[in-house]
Amino acid sequence: MASDEQILSVLSQKLSDSKHNHQLGGCILFVGPKTKKGYGDLWYTVEPKKKRRIKAHRAAYFVKHNTLELPDGMECSHLCNRPACIEPSHIVAEENEVNNERKHCFNQRCCTTLHEPHCIFV
Repeated sequence: MASDEQILSVLSQKLSDSKHNHQLGGCILFVGPKTKKGYGDLWYTVEPKKKRRIKAHRAAYFVKHNTLELPDGMECSHLCNRPACIEPSHIVAEENEVNNERKHCFNQRCCTTLHEPHCIFV
């Protein structure tokens, strides 16, 4: 079985591969396959014949924080509201309630709640 270090190394390499990156307004957009909701769909292999799949923004969060787990009760959230963004500074772990508050902010085009960090409008 592959270690966390091996998996993080493979994810880091996949994310830094220039063919997967496209800069747009401070975001780094994953240009590989996407889910129906527009999230980057990253496939990787650590062990022979064992392909695994992860959302690219989650991989970016894990690589930045050198872990393969989110804190209990947390989910990955985009501060920029771009599902394909893999810019590590735009991705945070937060509760679902705060993540949903961000949707309201983006609908209003201004950060209307007191959550931290603030939304990024690009």
